[in-house]
Amino acid sequence: MNITYEKIRDAFFHNNIRAFVRLGIFYAKTIISLSQDKIVDCFFLHNYNMHTKIVYPSYAQIAINSTDKLVAYYHHVDDKPFMHNMLEDFISITICDDTYKYWQNIYENHYAKIRNFAFQENISDVQKAVLQDYKFSFEYIIDKEIQPYYYELSPGFWNWLEKMLG
Repeated sequence: MNITYEKIRDAFFHNNIRAFVRLGIFYAKTIISLSQDKIVDCFFLHNYNMHTKIVYPSYAQIAINSTDKLVAYYHHVDDKPFMHNMLEDFISITICDDTYKYWQNIYENHYAKIRNFAFQENISDVQKAVLQDYKFSFEYIIDKEIQPYYYELSPGFWNWLEKMLG
């Protein structure tokens, strides 16, 4: 089923999911995963100060079934801690210029495309090109210090992506 990144973001704020997300909380870009043999969209939740650009350590991870607008799972760091620790008072150096916006758009558009063939064993050269652009866009728009959190959200997805890219 085709679903846009915008619809995934909208599902994140649905009444069924909103109870898991405190007011004023920031959420990460979404990562594809599997839960009970269904594609789900995973996020980590954290605090962020827009004035100081300080990114605080993530406090939870959540996966949602964006199609049904239901929580697939929710793990607070007390129950399932991240293996990586973010530096105290990490300051993001990401600059939201036109180049960043270009690669963010690629990330979101390709994410929606990849959901349709994620975890398949045989993919076309066109799909491999989409994966390559997605990977590059991820590496461009996400601070290196935060990338390990994304890898932990769905190690199966990243392993599959690397396998497909050879």
